[in-house]
Amino acid sequence: MVPAVYAPRQFASTCVCHDEISMREPTIIETELMEISAIADDTVKFERIVAWCAAHPDEIPFALHQLMGHADKQSSQQS
Repeated sequence: MVPAVYAPRQFASTCVCHDEISMREPTIIETELMEISAIADDTVKFERIVAWCAAHPDEIPFALHQLMGHADKQSSQQS
């Protein structure tokens, strides 16, 4: 039996980003994120975000960058 302290080391190699997996086109990602953001029900929106993140883990940093940039543009336009 492996002590619980050493258990995370078993999964260290599975958490690394893989070079052979490429990110999809930015316009496709933006379209999917805009579709999710248009959902009115917050619970459904949250479920879709979680499902999207699980399906596209390598695209999360790009998505966050896009969403943060979009939020900055909106706040500057309102000023």
